Amino acid sequence: MLPEHPEGVWLVDLSAVTSAALVPQALATALGVREQAGRPHLDTLIDHLGGCRLLLVVDNCEHVLDAAAALVHRVLTACSGVRVLATSREPLRVPGELRYRVPSLPHPDVVAGEGLPTVTGYDAVRLFLDVPGRWRPGFQATERNAAAIAGSARGLDGIPLAIELAAGWTHTIGVEGILERLEDRFSLLAGGPRTAAPRQQAIAATIDWSHDLLSPAERMLFRRIGVFAGGFGLSDVERVCLDARDGAGVDALG
Repeated sequence: MLPEHPEGVWLVDLSAVTSAALVPQALATALGVREQAGRPHLDTLIDHLGGCRLLLVVDNCEHVLDAAAALVHRVLTACSGVRVLATSREPLRVPGELRYRVPSLPHPDVVAGEGLPTVTGYDAVRLFLDVPGRWRPGFQATERNAAAIAGSARGLDGIPLAIELAAGWTHTIGVEGILERLEDRFSLLAGGPRTAAPRQQAIAATIDWSHDLLSPAERMLFRRIGVFAGGFGLSDVERVCLDARDGAGVDALG
């Protein structure tokens, strides 16, 4: 995308930002813009970006969502040459936002009957093979282990973090051992890099991170819809969530 953005593509990583007030500082740090005494930092940033044609990749917005949305809206309103690609677990809901849900990696739907060439054509399988290959170059799928690798990728729903954590056990328990232990996935899907954020070291921590971001009403909704074993519709949610005592329910779906 560089030809469309002469001033470059800039990454603004919000993952380590602990306060909404520090969101503009994260943008300034990414762009190398120094604060000016007696002047709001955001105004300095707007002046810097005013005539630029660049792309801001604002990553991990979910835990400072309101501040990130306010920042993006202000920048887009004042700087016509700036575009923003934001990643978040929920939309920013700013004018002009186009939403794209990042899908899981393509993975085998049915293990039986798929030969080695077909199995290795899936992105989820290729990622699974890449992880043990970092420690043992040349590791690859064979006719003997292809079914276990495909079954693991399928059982992990093509989720990249889950695949990386599971594949990290390959040298310890083998690919067949990984497939056998998927039912105890919270124990299996742990042991990520020590330098990674805690929520990227274990699937349980990832779920905790997501749950902690929910409002009290959303947490109540989450608990109640846990009664469903399969799919459900809005009318089903209303039956288990609308309550004369608390009046909560569908509002949390927003």
